[in-house]
Amino acid sequence: MHNRRAFIKTATGVAAGTSLAGCTSTFGGDELENHEPVGPFELPIPNRSANPANVDAFNLIADQLGEIGIQIDLNTMEVAAWVEALLSDPQDSVVNRWSRTGSPDRIDPFVFLNENLHSQGIGEGTLNHAYYSDDEMDQMIEDSNVETDEEARRELVNDIQEKFGEDVPYIMSEFENVLGVANNEWEGWEAFPGTELLHNRISLTEISPTTDASRVVKAQTQTVDRLNWGNFSDSSIHSQVNVAFDSLVQLWYDGSPQPALATEWEWSDDTTLEVTLRDDITFHDGEPITAEDVKFTYEIVDEWAHGQYQSLVQQISEIEAVDEQTVRFNLEDPAAYLVRVTLSQVTIAPKHVWEDVDDPAQVSDPDYTGSGPLKVTEFGSEQIRYEVHDDYYRDYDFDEYVVQVYGAESAAIGDVESGTATFYQSPGPTEFTRLQEVDSVTTIEQPTVSLQAFCMNNSVEPFDDRTLRQACAHAIDQEAIVQTAYQNFRVPAVGQTFIAPINEDWRHPDPVTYEGGAEEARSILEDTGYVWNDDEQLMRPSEETEE
Repeated sequence: MHNRRAFIKTATGVAAGTSLAGCTSTFGGDELENHEPVGPFELPIPNRSANPANVDAFNLIADQLGEIGIQIDLNTMEVAAWVEALLSDPQDSVVNRWSRTGSPDRIDPFVFLNENLHSQGIGEGTLNHAYYSDDEMDQMIEDSNVETDEEARRELVNDIQEKFGEDVPYIMSEFENVLGVANNEWEGWEAFPGTELLHNRISLTEISPTTDASRVVKAQTQTVDRLNWGNFSDSSIHSQVNVAFDSLVQLWYDGSPQPALATEWEWSDDTTLEVTLRDDITFHDGEPITAEDVKFTYEIVDEWAHGQYQSLVQQISEIEAVDEQTVRFNLEDPAAYLVRVTLSQVTIAPKHVWEDVDDPAQVSDPDYTGSGPLKVTEFGSEQIRYEVHDDYYRDYDFDEYVVQVYGAESAAIGDVESGTATFYQSPGPTEFTRLQEVDSVTTIEQPTVSLQAFCMNNSVEPFDDRTLRQACAHAIDQEAIVQTAYQNFRVPAVGQTFIAPINEDWRHPDPVTYEGGAEEARSILEDTGYVWNDDEQLMRPSEETEE
């Protein structure tokens, strides 16, 4: 186990033993000849109209790092270009503001550990945007993946959190409270603990009309270019696919696995899981959902997926269709996360539709036949129309479901207030505060495991230096970001762990913290050889100096 307290004591001792006067020391001449400038760095951000609060947070981080001599130049981009930049090879940028959306499967730490911390997540299209690679961390993560005793696994995850706090590959900023607003023509809204607060297979079963309404309209500002089950990397598609397609297991509000397309599952041993399917379910075209469809789905995901989906199936060595209603998963090693994470996230597709497709992600005009509660009847980038699938095993109190795209948040929210639209997810904090006083709507706030972080490329200078990353962690004030940018509608990530405070089962009880501010950050840097020039720019020791 890592000695976290010894680490904290050492770091604190460095700061305490350094004169505060040194925090403002500047150097010139020969001193600077042996040093190289840290930065400036370009930080891409979306334009302000997309999310003003996020832009405010970007500016605050830039200002806070500026206090220790690191210049961050904000590069404002259109949203589509910004998203493309985030999804491209992250090694192209040295710093970024990075987020990980929360969904119930991510209550289990598996997804973050394997996609964002393990070195297998490095590369274009993958999600280790910090380019963090550490053999010891990799082994700790792999050990936690195969540990089937939950208490022992929790201890392993605590050790990982301690090492994460010491290494600071990402600087955690805040955890998101997802906000929503719904028109009062519908009641019974139950917030789901994920970014899809109301737009999900479970919350939509809870609502009922207070009038004679039979159509539910989701208002959103993000367009959807394609609705393609086989595109496993586009997050804008997933939210729409996940109401048209269903998984074997459904995670409930508390994150517990509940029957979905499967009625039960049983471990024969640590590496063999047998799953029993419902015997009365069909795809939208009336064809029965069988074990062969499940086997086909997992095999096509294993062949074509990368990033998130690839990590979900990495331990599966073979899938057997034992009979029409029984599937057997054979694993290479034990996988403690398989039921809660993998079986809840992989949605089942019809073999008879997809078996002759060469590359699922490249299908430009996909067949929308799904396994979920909502059947696509019309698709366009500005509007998607669904009807309820009659053979689905849960009931819905509406006949039609529409996803309507708006050009601006104000227009979307205006239609929710008037009743033209039914609900809108993730309004900004200022607008949400106003809506709390509007009689025609209900406002909803739900803590989640969604996180925001400042991302540094750990594989290149200067952020390959752990001391510099620790100093930056001291300089960034999470509470100020939450209070100023988000009006306290988020939770500051005061402890440097990737597990949210609401996730008490997995969060370390006493995570590593960096709360010294700019003064302590500068003291630590000066003690380890960093200096500042006359313009207060941070200068790091050159390789010649270090030798």
